[in-house]
Amino acid sequence: MISVDVARHAFMDHPGLLAMIRPVADGFFYSMDEIVLMEHLIKDAAMAGANAMETSAL
Repeated sequence: MISVDVARHAFMDHPGLLAMIRPVADGFFYSMDEIVLMEHLIKDAAMAGANAMETSAL
């Protein structure tokens, strides 16, 4: 979550940092393994200082 850390540091006085959680770039249909990965990425982004997450799935 280096990019979240960098963004949080750059905008430390501004709430509302959103993190886009997307494990693959080619569509919005995810396997169960990818969904589990998304859960971990959401937790990591929250720990890095993101205020909210954006996800998409079909």
